[in-house]
Amino acid sequence: MGKSVSVVQALFQRCLSVVQLFFRNVANVHFYSEAWRYTGPFTRWNRFKGAFPGLGIATVAFAAYCGYEYLFLNDDHHGHGEASHGEGHP
Repeated sequence: MGKSVSVVQALFQRCLSVVQLFFRNVANVHFYSEAWRYTGPFTRWNRFKGAFPGLGIATVAFAAYCGYEYLFLNDDHHGHGEASHGEGHP
């Protein structure tokens, strides 16, 4: 009876190692077949680089406009003191 248990254990260990080898190879095949998705034009930077087209030029244009408005467009109508109201205002 003792020898049959060791034969069963050896057979089980052999089957287990074959299954482990199979799944290890499946994982490697999956890794290598999916590797193209993360190289070349499909890298993370290249995938998200075109997500917001025109954002860079719009940001520069907005900053230039804000600078122009701050420097050259002076609005003197912001004061609300007594002198800014005319005779007709209560």
